[in-house]
Amino acid sequence: MLPLIPTPPGWTVSARPVFARPARSGAILFLVCLPLSAEIAFKHHYLSTTFPRLNGFGQSTTGDFNRDGRIDFLMGQHFGTREKQQLLFLNTGAKTEWPFSVVTTDNTGDGGVNALDVDGDGWLDIVSSGSWFRNSQDPARVPFTKHIYDATAYGGHDMIIADIDGDGRKDVVVNTDKGAEKGLFWFRIPADPTQPWAKTRIGDEVHSGMWPNGVGDIDGDGDLDVFTKAWYENKDGQGGAWEKRDNLNFGRRGNFGFSQQSSLVDMDGDGDLDLVHSESDFFRNAAIQWSENLDGKGGAWRAHPLPMSDQAGDFHSLATADFDGDGDIDIFAAESEWFAQRARWFVWENLDGKGGSFERRTILEGLGAHNAVVADLDGDGDPDIVSKEFAPAAWNKLQGGQHADWLENCSTRPER
Repeated sequence: MLPLIPTPPGWTVSARPVFARPARSGAILFLVCLPLSAEIAFKHHYLSTTFPRLNGFGQSTTGDFNRDGRIDFLMGQHFGTREKQQLLFLNTGAKTEWPFSVVTTDNTGDGGVNALDVDGDGWLDIVSSGSWFRNSQDPARVPFTKHIYDATAYGGHDMIIADIDGDGRKDVVVNTDKGAEKGLFWFRIPADPTQPWAKTRIGDEVHSGMWPNGVGDIDGDGDLDVFTKAWYENKDGQGGAWEKRDNLNFGRRGNFGFSQQSSLVDMDGDGDLDLVHSESDFFRNAAIQWSENLDGKGGAWRAHPLPMSDQAGDFHSLATADFDGDGDIDIFAAESEWFAQRARWFVWENLDGKGGSFERRTILEGLGAHNAVVADLDGDGDPDIVSKEFAPAAWNKLQGGQHADWLENCSTRPER
């Protein structure tokens, strides 16, 4: 039985007690971790509302940047803004208002960013599009040092760290439709990472399609392939030759061209990689589905649309993880505040463990998300969700206020 929680005056608790809601309009406040069903529950925290009132925060990533054993959060403005800032929020272990520092005012990326120890000194650096930022080893007080690795690759919307050539070292995959040289590329990091990085073209650019997890062994041959709107087969296993396979038939052209978020994952538990993908930067009836890898080689796919009881827009956040701890993969997606005066965060619970039956759970309303990231922020062993809004809308639950948010995973675990 769920515990009885005292309710503040003027508040009512929903029938599915996830959060308390004020009787009049106002901010949603998550009071306690109570399950939406028998298992799934999240509690909302404002990671920060006090950072500078700026727009264009396209970038998100996580990592332990100060080596204190806790996962921190980085968010950055895209290269087209005046300020071009990246803000690092250091995880103090508190639930709210993490302190932040400005690590650079010269960002060159769009949405593409990731964390990687580029120079091998044991400190996580920041990889953006065309540039990387060396950790100062005092990130709370000292900005990072910028290095250019390719002056033509700025403005990348997607970036993934992966070992493309199979040599045991991490490479960087960038998709950019804004750089001086547009396209989908991978970069090999040299022994001296302050020198230019060797670049290999994979294929054509889209606005977005590879983030957050579009690199994986799609055809089951032991090397890494890359998905954007089509998927590109790593023909020689070393990233030197690629073949485009445009056979998924998902995604419509939106305001910025073809744009989707994607995650390669074994959705049905049959041992091969399937694809979960959502339409982003599409502001009407955005679609979300998982595509079943029928032959295990990416040669044939079957579409499985996720259940939606109403229209949604701009699924600019997507992730796959076992959110309820039952051993199978669930799906997270969230709308941004660019869509129709509402914004919701959803988890689709994988009811049968094989992707054949889902139930959509609304885990937050009234605050949008953009490029949300899944990470264990509180160190309790389950996946939490952290994000921010690209450009807050006047109607949001903070009356247009800036916000960085994390949803603490409070889901109950099934008996084993």
